[in-house]
Amino acid sequence: MSLLSPGHIRLPLLCLLGGMALFLASCRRGKGKSAPAYDLGPSEALLESGLSLERGDGEWEKREKEGRLSPQVARILQEENGQRELMEAANELLREQRYHDFTELLDRAEREGRATPALLQLRGLPQALQALSLFCARRPFTKSQDLEDSLVFLSPWREELSRMAPEAFPPFWEAQEALLASLRQEEFLRRCRACEEELELALLTRQWHSRIPQCLEAFSRLGGEPELLRCLASPPGGWLAPEGWCAARELAAWLRWDELLPQERTSLKRLLEERQPATMAGRLLLGRLTPSPEAFLETLLLWQKAMEGHNGIFSPAFLEEYRQLLPEGGKVAPVTGVAESAFFLYRLLP
Repeated sequence: MSLLSPGHIRLPLLCLLGGMALFLASCRRGKGKSAPAYDLGPSEALLESGLSLERGDGEWEKREKEGRLSPQVARILQEENGQRELMEAANELLREQRYHDFTELLDRAEREGRATPALLQLRGLPQALQALSLFCARRPFTKSQDLEDSLVFLSPWREELSRMAPEAFPPFWEAQEALLASLRQEEFLRRCRACEEELELALLTRQWHSRIPQCLEAFSRLGGEPELLRCLASPPGGWLAPEGWCAARELAAWLRWDELLPQERTSLKRLLEERQPATMAGRLLLGRLTPSPEAFLETLLLWQKAMEGHNGIFSPAFLEEYRQLLPEGGKVAPVTGVAESAFFLYRLLP
C-alpha cells in the first residue's frame, strides 16, 4: 500500500508551482520599472534614540528638530529618561544613606507628577534600611534573648526588605532564625550541665543528700526535655547505648543502679570502658563494675577539688564503698596525687 495519497502529493506540488510563479513574476517586473525604495530614516532615528536613551545623551531632541522623530515619540523618550534619572538619583541617595534627601526627592517628584509606582514603592525603604543597619550593628549575637529582641525589632520591615531584596534578605532572615534556635539549644544544654553538676555533688557528698530532691526538681524548671529526666522516666535498656551517651546518662545510671539488670550492668560497664567517663559518678560506676579501688581514689581527688570553696566539713558518700573494695592490708596501686592528699583521706577514715 502507498504511504502517500494523492492528496499528500498535490499540496507540495501546488506550493512549488505557486513559488515558481512568484519568482517568474518578480523576474519580469525586474526588467521594467523598479519599485521605490523603503525610507528607513524614521526607523533608524528611533533605533538611535533608543541607544541615546540607554546612554543618557539626550540626542533624540536633536532628531526631533531635524524632523526625524515625531514630537509624541520625543516626549515619550524624554519622560522615560527623566524617570530613569530620578530612579538613579534615588538609588545613589540610598547608597550614601542620605535618607532625608531621599525623602525630599520623592516628595518633590510626587508633587510634580513625575513619581512612578516603582519609585513610590521605595518610600518605606529608608526606615527599613536604618532598622537593618541597627540590627547588624548589634552582631555578633551570643545570647538568644538579644537576638530574639533584635528580630522582633526588625520584623515590621521584614516584608519591605524581602520585597526589595528577594534573593538576599529571606535567606538572611532564615539564617538568623537558625542561629536563634542554635543559641537557645546551647543555653539549654549549659543550664542542664549546671544542674547536673549540682546534682552530682549532692549525690556524692554525704552532708548534701538532703539536696537531691530539690536538685531533681530544678531540671523540671528548665523547660524542654532534659536528658536526665527522660532517662529517669524510661527503661534503662532504651538509653544504655553508645548513641547520644552523655553525662546525664551516667548520673541516671547512678540513681537507678539498684534497678539495673545484670545484662544492663554489663552494657554499662562496656560503655564506660569504651569512653572516658564524663562525671565523677561515671568513674565510680566503672570502679564499682571492675572493681577498682584505684578508680575510687582518683574520684576522691576530683571530688576534693570540686568541694574547694565550700565552707564546712564534708565527707564523700562513696567512702565506705571504697573501704570495702580495699584488699587485705589496705594497699592499692599508686595513684598520682593521693600522697599529697593523704592527710585529708586519713581524717575521713575512722
